[in-house]
Amino acid sequence: MTDIIVVTVLAIAVFFIVRSQLHRLRNGQCCGGCGGCTGSCTGCQGGMDAPEGNE
Repeated sequence: MTDIIVVTVLAIAVFFIVRSQLHRLRNGQCCGGCGGCTGSCTGCQGGMDAPEGNE
C-alpha cells in the first residue's frame, strides 16, 4: 500500500514538472532558462547540459 502512495506522489510531481515545461515552451520561453532565447538555442535542442545562452 505504501508503494502505491509513493508512486502516486512521484507521478503527480512529474506531471506538474512536465506541464510547467510544456507551458514555458509553448509561450516561447527557453526550456533551459536562458534570457532572450527563442527556443532554438542548443540547450533547447536536446543538449540540456550545454551552457546557457548558446543561440
